[in-house]
Amino acid sequence: RRLRWTTSWFLWFLNPFTERPEITSMDQLFNQALCLDCFLKKKVLKLAHASGGYLLMNDESSPTETKLRKWCQLSDKEDSASRIVWAPLKVEDRALDKLFRCYNGRVSRLLDCCRQRIVFDTVGDVVHCLQEMLKDGEID
Repeated sequence: RRLRWTTSWFLWFLNPFTERPEITSMDQLFNQALCLDCFLKKKVLKLAHASGGYLLMNDESSPTETKLRKWCQLSDKEDSASRIVWAPLKVEDRALDKLFRCYNGRVSRLLDCCRQRIVFDTVGDVVHCLQEMLKDGEID
């Protein structure tokens, strides 16, 4: 049952003009977040490249240290992608707290289980990224 529901939500993600089933359990929500996280990461790479954004990465010379690197200036994207420090899914305790404090227990209102970051030099760079998001037909 869980796989069927996750699959139907995933198909909705690919075609958002169909009616979306309402999520009613945290298990469903976190399974979907886990499935969609890889798509979000690919989108972040595309947006960071197009808008000159920085991503947090493990340092080449010292794997225990991290630093921000401008994604569009890196020459070896495949090697660099393996060093990105991705944000984890929202912690379930924090999700439950927010669910009851802000959304009156409605699981389908909790929309930030998957999240990532892009850092910018200027407000103009942020605006450029937002413009790229508006041009992307997959971002709602």
